[in-house]
Amino acid sequence: MNRNIKTIVVTLFVVSISSNTWFFLFPIFLKNLGASDKNVAFSYTILTFLITSGQYIGGIFSDKWGRKPVITYPTLIIGILLFALSYSKHWTFAIIVMGISHFIGSFQMPAFTALIGESSEKEKGKIFGYTELAYFLGCATGPLIGALLLTWFNLNIIMRLSSSLVFVAFILRLLYLEETFHSEHQEINIKGIVNPLFIVFLAAGIFFYLMDATTVWGPFITLHMKEFLKFNKKNINLLFSLGAFLQAIVSISAGRISDKIGHIKSMMLGMLGHSSLLLLWSFLSRGELTYILVPFSFMFIQFSYISYQVIINLITHRKTRGRAIGLFGTVAGLISSLGPMIGYWLKKNISPQGPFMGAFAFAIISTIFLVILKNLTKEDIIGS
Repeated sequence: MNRNIKTIVVTLFVVSISSNTWFFLFPIFLKNLGASDKNVAFSYTILTFLITSGQYIGGIFSDKWGRKPVITYPTLIIGILLFALSYSKHWTFAIIVMGISHFIGSFQMPAFTALIGESSEKEKGKIFGYTELAYFLGCATGPLIGALLLTWFNLNIIMRLSSSLVFVAFILRLLYLEETFHSEHQEINIKGIVNPLFIVFLAAGIFFYLMDATTVWGPFITLHMKEFLKFNKKNINLLFSLGAFLQAIVSISAGRISDKIGHIKSMMLGMLGHSSLLLLWSFLSRGELTYILVPFSFMFIQFSYISYQVIINLITHRKTRGRAIGLFGTVAGLISSLGPMIGYWLKKNISPQGPFMGAFAFAIISTIFLVILKNLTKEDIIGS
């Protein structure tokens, strides 16, 4: 493991553990500040839009200035914004600050994916498995620490503690990250990035993002736990923590399995396993499975997260990789920002299980496009 991967692993863990002390309680935080269910769903639509809308810009910056600055300096800005978030008195202010933070954070995503992929020539699935391990180990321990801190502090104080750890991550990235890309000053337009493989994977990615925006990054799992299953805040945090622990535990194995069976198959396995378990869970009203199925569904989605990052690295070229990843994330993300509002409509007009029915449908459609992609590729490109 080289210096870049070590730095990314450590700082991802630091940022992840800090933000996840409160992140999964954010829908409840908004409702306590006066937001309605519709306000929360619309807010998550806006946040999903913003976390992806700047990715193409970030990709351009990454290909022009390098991966390191596009990863490092937004970290500092996000730390400042999280500190401001802790002083929210109304849900609209909270969403504005969180939205700016998401938009700035979207600049980093293409640079992260490119830098990690460029830091290793072999076993890319395994390397992405290490970074996913760090991220989801933070996701797992964060809610546990958050549940403990809630005994003494409110969410506002916890957010301030979180922002201080983000500043630590900024310093570490500034000092220890090494640049992997040096611009050749070539002008490349979108036509030079887009090809048939990219287009088909983009179609698959749109529905993968829609599923993810409805489940993991949407408000519906949290709200279903609180309103339908009557779980308290601590139990909600603990269940998300258990899910993230399972994601962390499976990360290295998922990367190795993805390298072995093929990244397309691995991505399909993750999506279908995740969405089907959540759909089953949404129909349960009591019993042990109401506590078990959500964490296990998070374990499955890890296969998709790792495989997606490997595939996008393998179908793009180094000199345009930042822009290609940014374009992919922007287009797929902007469309998937409709996910929370679609979920809200399904919940209101169909049933409380509506959002999870929609997520399962998105996973099936994405799988169809991945099958098409598999038929277009050679085994030595992606591993079919």
